[in-house]
Amino acid sequence: MAALLSLPSFAKVNWILKILGKRSDGFHEILTLYQTVDLKDGLELQVLDQPVIQLEVNGRSPGPVRENLVLRAASLLREHVSGTKGVFIRLKKRVPMSAGLGGGSSNAAVTLMALNQLWEAGLSLSQLAELGGRLGSDVPFFLWGGSALGEGRGEIITPLPDNAERELLLVHPGMSISTSEAYGLEMWGSWTPEAVLTSRGAASKMQNFREAVENFKCSPALLENDFETPLFKKYPLLQRVRQILAEAGCEKILLCGSGSTLLAISSAEGRLRAAEAVERNDLGRVFHCRTLGRNAYRREFKRSGLKFPE
Repeated sequence: MAALLSLPSFAKVNWILKILGKRSDGFHEILTLYQTVDLKDGLELQVLDQPVIQLEVNGRSPGPVRENLVLRAASLLREHVSGTKGVFIRLKKRVPMSAGLGGGSSNAAVTLMALNQLWEAGLSLSQLAELGGRLGSDVPFFLWGGSALGEGRGEIITPLPDNAERELLLVHPGMSISTSEAYGLEMWGSWTPEAVLTSRGAASKMQNFREAVENFKCSPALLENDFETPLFKKYPLLQRVRQILAEAGCEKILLCGSGSTLLAISSAEGRLRAAEAVERNDLGRVFHCRTLGRNAYRREFKRSGLKFPE
């Protein structure tokens, strides 16, 4: 029987996302703090003796299959290792796409790790991260999970200590916002490696948050996302959802990544009240989830038979 893995593919939120400016290569320099959450897709991968890569997608539509990051990740890895085997992959989608939750990036990272094992490619974690960075800026983060600092385009990862587990409410308003669209809504200025003054304020805020995380005293007042101003200006629906969540008593409301999902922090009673208000006003779909630390993240994969590369 051919080798088979059935794995989770977890989403993420960004506690902080600071945009430092546009680089000479066309990308934007950012500082961000990633956090995995237990909202997830599912991936089943079965090795084929024939040199073909097949993908079947069930659930939420992620767009054309040929453009799917899972397919691109599998093709990139096989090309890199000059492999001769193939794979059949079944992707079960639950995480909304183009929603700031990193669903596609997570799928790609899990595919790289799974096929590294199934195809016996023998790549290290850093080698997989380099390949992942070619697929998308968020992809390398999902090779680590938990809490992590992201620099550069977001692909330079520094793992941080696990913070105390936190219950969250995510609200997806049924609209998609591409990362390129979000960046295109604002003139972020230019950035060069010598632009120390440009990044000093963001770095200071990031350090405050890192210290809070390390001391398990993360305050919602530290959370912020630079995409909020342009996106809330363009999309009144996002403002409406934020208003409803605030009226329900949520302690903090934050845009996830480059949108369109909103994250709400509140008491258990407040989360239920907020979810009911969103549903009553037909403002989108709600997801009750919790943060997933690195140890728990890796434990979930190990239970499924995945061995993390060193």
